[in-house]
Amino acid sequence: MNTTTIDPSYVGSRWRILFGTVGRWLTLIRLPNLLIVAFGVAVGGVLGANGLPIAVSSASLLAMAAAVSVAAGANVLNDVIDVEVDRVNRPSRPIAATAVGRKSALFVSIVLIGAGVAAAALLSTDHLILAGSVAVLIVSYDLFLSRSLLLGNIAVALCVAATIIFGAMTTGSEPAAMAGAAFAFLTTLAREVVKDIQDVAGDKLEGGRTLPIVLGKRFALGFALATLALTILLVPLPFLLLGFSGLYLLAGFGASAFLAAAAWSILRNRPDINAASLRLKLAMVFGLVALLLANSPE
Repeated sequence: MNTTTIDPSYVGSRWRILFGTVGRWLTLIRLPNLLIVAFGVAVGGVLGANGLPIAVSSASLLAMAAAVSVAAGANVLNDVIDVEVDRVNRPSRPIAATAVGRKSALFVSIVLIGAGVAAAALLSTDHLILAGSVAVLIVSYDLFLSRSLLLGNIAVALCVAATIIFGAMTTGSEPAAMAGAAFAFLTTLAREVVKDIQDVAGDKLEGGRTLPIVLGKRFALGFALATLALTILLVPLPFLLLGFSGLYLLAGFGASAFLAAAAWSILRNRPDINAASLRLKLAMVFGLVALLLANSPE
């Protein structure tokens, strides 16, 4: 009787290949950023329901899936378009490192963006219009605006702010969601300018005209600082003017602390741009938590 033995090293190598492939694609779609997108839609849903506790509905889950799909496709498309820049600024990115094929990534990005817009159409015409507008804006960013003077930064900030509005439209489009959208816009705008400072070397090779290239790193740092200062000043306003809860204000102070820490990273004699970028991302998370608590009982 013949017996077949399976070489354990062969099985192990197949699993390593599988996990390696999954890891590369998770890196490509930028999974941590997608979790923030989903959280932003959920926060928008709470604000849209006037802060009342809401059950997780099929509509809210579909809204999160639609936003995440568009964002994932946009992230992949960004790596497809910016592959030459990434070979200078971020050589470990999957496409820049030739770990993922550029054509395959382009196909996946188109499918993801299309699926996200189609999912939005199942929610309402307004959702379709907003998702379609974001898709057009983000594709324009990747093709034309990413290395332009402030326009690319504003485009990304608008897309991030739109996630909160998108969630609010699912549950009632409460005007309070605009406060969350404003916070997301300003925080993202500051972070995008900081990222432009990180990417000067690669952007110059591609003829970029970003803020630090055109007006200098010092001016770009000053612009980021002014945006952060404005954001910190605006954080208490929903508590003072819109009746947001004390818990919102408490968590908002946490977000402001990370904004201030990012500002300190910029103000140092040798600005720590990497630390500033990370702290701005953490400020966004804390800000979303604060908004989630906007109308919580105290």
